[in-house]
Amino acid sequence: MNKARRSPRLQFSIATVLWLTLCAACFFGGRYWDKISSTTVARPVAIPRSTTLTSLHLLTGSTATVSTNVPHNRLLVADPTIVSIVPNTQSTFTVTARRTGSTEITVWGEATGQTVTYSVSVE
Repeated sequence: MNKARRSPRLQFSIATVLWLTLCAACFFGGRYWDKISSTTVARPVAIPRSTTLTSLHLLTGSTATVSTNVPHNRLLVADPTIVSIVPNTQSTFTVTARRTGSTEITVWGEATGQTVTYSVSVE
């Protein structure tokens, strides 16, 4: 009886595949870690109540937290491809600069006549 020698088969368990995927994701994702850690968060910008038009200057990729000093119920960005906004509390929101350009952010307060317009320029 001559038994043929079997070559060892390559077998992977699901856990092995998941570990290899995780290692590859960490390796290739690591090239962007320096960009993630280099984004700077600016301190809140306080705007006086009497001011109705203000300007913000941001660098591409940076963020700023804006304090409006009045509770707002509506926010609007004229060109959302330049900046994006996320409301944090009733009187603060975060502005993230996406690309170079200029746009306006309009904030409406809860009371009538409480409108603040921000002129935002991104470099």
